[in-house]
Amino acid sequence: MSGSVGLAAELNVDPTSHQALHYARSALVPAAAAARCGAPVDGVATAFEDEHALIDDTAHAPSLGFTGKLCIRPGQVPVVHRVLAPTGKQIRVARAVLAAAGAEGTVVSHGGQMLDRPVLLRAQALVDRAAATPAGAEEPPHVSP
Repeated sequence: MSGSVGLAAELNVDPTSHQALHYARSALVPAAAAARCGAPVDGVATAFEDEHALIDDTAHAPSLGFTGKLCIRPGQVPVVHRVLAPTGKQIRVARAVLAAAGAEGTVVSHGGQMLDRPVLLRAQALVDRAAATPAGAEEPPHVSP
């Protein structure tokens, strides 16, 4: 398989359909986690002149566990960065979660939710990702439902 577009061709399905490749894309994420090779990067959006399609496709990727997206044109990079960047609200919540746990990192309750190790690890990863976000990517563009 050469990527999502190649797999779609092999399966004779529409490469732009989120449903058509849902199983394959979903299976890749836990396989990568099991292999401890990090979250996978999503395939390309071939409609490179359609920014709305790129935004929608990129916004769908994190719901499957992807943390990045391949780009085929330099102009796609800032759009992908903006869409995948944590929002200000996500960053504030993650920081509040980490602050509530304190230095001990123990299980605590915050805002009516249990904060255990997996929740704290996710919050720390989000804060780390926000720190690595390129300048100017504070809030993602509007994404249609």
